[in-house]
Amino acid sequence: DMVERIIEKAIQALTRDQVVIDREQWLKEAEAAESSDAPLTCAAIVRGTIWRGVEDDDRKRTWLDDAMSCLSRNSVETARAVYAHALTVFPAKKGIWIAASELERKHGTKESHAQMLKKAVGYCPKAE
Repeated sequence: DMVERIIEKAIQALTRDQVVIDREQWLKEAEAAESSDAPLTCAAIVRGTIWRGVEDDDRKRTWLDDAMSCLSRNSVETARAVYAHALTVFPAKKGIWIAASELERKHGTKESHAQMLKKAVGYCPKAE
């Protein structure tokens, strides 16, 4: 996808030029992209930067906190992208599926909510 490649190249260029942008600033940039009606850019920024500066043991908690912070600022697409990334790393974590499903119930369509529940059941079949 073109947007993904552009964001990747931009991050690589900034890193190469030793420009330090912390993950909180990257999330703000993702939210700015969302505010500008650029959800693909928003999601690409999240995917390319959400892991920066986070210890492996802290990823799940940090990412759930990030998504909740985004939601508190009404940045639904940014939160959705954070949950989507977290689910690629932790596909069997019931808590992430519940949070992502709740986001779709409140802010998505009936179809997006049903799709999220279907995926959750596929990855966590024994969860209640």
